[in-house]
Amino acid sequence: MSTTPASSEPLGAEVFRLPFAVAWARRFALMVFGGLTLMVTVWATAMLRSTVFSFEGESRGLFTGILVVFATIIVLGFSVTWWILSRYPRAFVVRERGVVLDHGSRSRTVSFDEIAGIAQRDLDGTPTFVVLVTDGSEIAFGTDRDSEAAATALVKHAGLEWTEEPFRAKRGA
Repeated sequence: MSTTPASSEPLGAEVFRLPFAVAWARRFALMVFGGLTLMVTVWATAMLRSTVFSFEGESRGLFTGILVVFATIIVLGFSVTWWILSRYPRAFVVRERGVVLDHGSRSRTVSFDEIAGIAQRDLDGTPTFVVLVTDGSEIAFGTDRDSEAAATALVKHAGLEWTEEPFRAKRGA
């Protein structure tokens, strides 16, 4: 088992990818903060090109202050959101010779030789599929039909045998 920024290419081609909700949340955050940036840019450009400052006697200082507040909210909001979302894995990937828990730059890779089996654990009241690693650790990867398909792909390619399909599989004797 390794947690490295190295590529997972030694594990072969991708067989099955189970994307997690955080991948969609990252896209949503990009759209929201990109939209806010675009709106503030359009507003600032329109204000700077208008004659409102000369007719109304408005202060450019007030405008600059409002612009700084908006920019700070966008930058800090995006940074905090991205930091929180980067703490969670993006996908569980079954490859030809192992599995990858995709965290981006620090993905966890486990070869099939290091996998003892698959089980379902009750995590927070929900039966969740977990990969049982020979070092005693577990990799939780889901609860729905797509997770069941990932478990099936893992069992097929890792040479595991179902003991209670689709709830438990282990390495054959």
